[in-house]
Amino acid sequence: MNDNVVQSHRVAFRSFGIPLAHVRTTAAAIKELDGIRWRLRGRCSSDESGAWFKDPRTPAARTARSVCASCPVRARCLSAALLYGEEYGIWGGLDPEQRAALDRRLQRGETLRAVVTSALALRVMEDLDEAV
Repeated sequence: MNDNVVQSHRVAFRSFGIPLAHVRTTAAAIKELDGIRWRLRGRCSSDESGAWFKDPRTPAARTARSVCASCPVRARCLSAALLYGEEYGIWGGLDPEQRAALDRRLQRGETLRAVVTSALALRVMEDLDEAV
């Protein structure tokens, strides 16, 4: 089988709901992120447009990102996406390519908390730069 085919279908060979082995975090964090309650508080929880799963370059996806920017569970959302290896959609305001860069940091041994905290701080700075 061609390596490209394996990569494009690797989601089919991965168990869902199981934290990725290389992500360093606490048992309490895993328990919190595994639950549904935080998801229900998300600004996207009642949206049925599917904007979070559209091509990241589309206006709908840009709108989704702007919703994420002020979401009260943004850090949890991004943390869960990284912990469980979400491959599709916008989570915590970041698309799969942006999360892949964060996952590489996790694979090098950085903690989930450190990666998420720095990523969200960087996004705030980028948002400020765009507003000026």
